[in-house]
Amino acid sequence: MTTVHTARAADAPASRNARAWRTLRSSRTAVVGLAIVAVHVVIALLAPLLTSYDPIAGDASSALLGPSGAHWAGTDQYGRDVLARVLYGGRYALGVSVAATVVSVALGTVAGCAAALRGGWFDDLLGRVLDAVLAVPAVLALLVVVTALGTGPAVIVLAVAVVFVPRWYGSCAGPPWRSCPPTT
Repeated sequence: MTTVHTARAADAPASRNARAWRTLRSSRTAVVGLAIVAVHVVIALLAPLLTSYDPIAGDASSALLGPSGAHWAGTDQYGRDVLARVLYGGRYALGVSVAATVVSVALGTVAGCAAALRGGWFDDLLGRVLDAVLAVPAVLALLVVVTALGTGPAVIVLAVAVVFVPRWYGSCAGPPWRSCPPTT
């Protein structure tokens, strides 16, 4: 006699998550990459606890000192502790990257869903504009946005979002052949 195992609907996500975790753990490259990212995130978040120096405050008498017990990575030309600047710079980079990801996912998803729901000329127009953005190399697009709008965290977030919104749009709007009339 054969026993049939029926899985409940609640078990499906758990088993899917377990399978994804097993797959991730079986890849040495993925584990190493995830560990490196985790270490960077932890160090960035713990920056105030890892150094007692202010990354902005300068001390002219300590300019251009080499590594020592007081300044593990030395000081720059303004007397600022290099290690403190690197650690706090990691916090800045982490914040900007998370914000840019959230903005690009949100804008791309909203634009893609609007295009998918509206369809027609709106979908075609928005698709062509975003295809044009994709045709421009990412570094050039970033430079154009920063040149036009200046510097600062908000401009960097906007520039990265401009580059990545078309990718999220494409994944939400659907394949380009969905609006083609059926052939008879």
